[in-house]
Amino acid sequence: MKRILRVLTLFALSILIAAPASFAAGRRPAGLPPAAAETETPADAPPSPAADIASPAEVIAPAQPETSATIPSGPMPRIVFDSTTHDFGEALGVEKVEHVYRFRNEGRADLKIDKVSTTCGCTAALVSSKIVPPGGAGEIGATFTIGGRQGKQVKHIYVYSNDPAEPKVCLTIEGTVIPPLLVEPQTVILQDRPAESSKTVRISQTLPEELTLGEPATRLNLVTAALREEPPENGKRRYLLEVSLKADVETGRHFENVRIPTNSAAKPMLQIPVRITVSGEIAAQPSRISLGQLAPGQEVARSITVASTRDREFAVLKAEIDNPAFRISPQGPLESAKSRTFTVTGAPGSGPGGVRAKAVFTLDHPKQKTIEVPIYGWLRRSAPRAAQAPPPGGRIPSPSPAARP
Repeated sequence: MKRILRVLTLFALSILIAAPASFAAGRRPAGLPPAAAETETPADAPPSPAADIASPAEVIAPAQPETSATIPSGPMPRIVFDSTTHDFGEALGVEKVEHVYRFRNEGRADLKIDKVSTTCGCTAALVSSKIVPPGGAGEIGATFTIGGRQGKQVKHIYVYSNDPAEPKVCLTIEGTVIPPLLVEPQTVILQDRPAESSKTVRISQTLPEELTLGEPATRLNLVTAALREEPPENGKRRYLLEVSLKADVETGRHFENVRIPTNSAAKPMLQIPVRITVSGEIAAQPSRISLGQLAPGQEVARSITVASTRDREFAVLKAEIDNPAFRISPQGPLESAKSRTFTVTGAPGSGPGGVRAKAVFTLDHPKQKTIEVPIYGWLRRSAPRAAQAPPPGGRIPSPSPAARP
């Protein structure tokens, strides 16, 4: 009996020793049931479909969108307008258009109106309180000033609040302005050139009342203004206004105004602005000189040509420059010619900052006594001093305590 027990014990020990080695080799160890063993797959066998299916632990869930940090949690206000756009249609002979935008606070916290801003020609005022409780309502009044505008108009009003979802709301007011009198163009631009010294302005009746214009007059007597009536169009009267630059206007820029009395109650006085630029019969090219950025003491040279725009001869009595750092040549007096070229040279100083000079040419022309050409530029700072080279050891010794400040 003892001998049988000893044999069984040795057999059990042999199975326990052989099992780990069999698992490592991919074989079912002897003495184990088939369900507990792994099935060996040949190297050239096709992969099993089950091998391509990932286990639940290997499936990666899709990334969830992060919650925006700009929208706080908890009760929030919410601004809601009945309408953000107002179309006033056609404005006939009015000075201003008014409208009220109504809004509500549909949130669960107090709504605070921080600011209301507008584009040009439009004003807005907060009619109600700046703080609107939940469920409350408010109003913003807008006024669009017509002025001299005509045609299609679009203006914007911007409302800023503490609504985190919509902190800025754009309100729009738009429509078509039909003035009492239709003036095309509204502004006259004249220059002392043959094709630009005279312009025609068309004045038409827009309102049902019959239009009658009086005699035009000027404010500074720089232009002539002649008015004549054209044949009616669609039963409405039309006029043509001829505005011409006078011959004796001095060189430079001028602002004139033509005034015409009317029988319109909405527009009893029609005023047409006139912008004038007179370059004269003699002009400088270039009309101004930019030197750009210069190094201290850098030598510069620029040319200026003074020429007749009418192909006529003229004389330069004197050429000078008001900055001693520059020179101009020739200085004159010079004989009559249709064109003269001058050279400006110089070396601006060493201090950083702006460079300013002005070349002045004195002429013998009856209407153009002088021509001025501004000159400007900038000086760079001196180049920074080179850094101290380190000693052969690679370290710069620190100063001794006595040498430290």
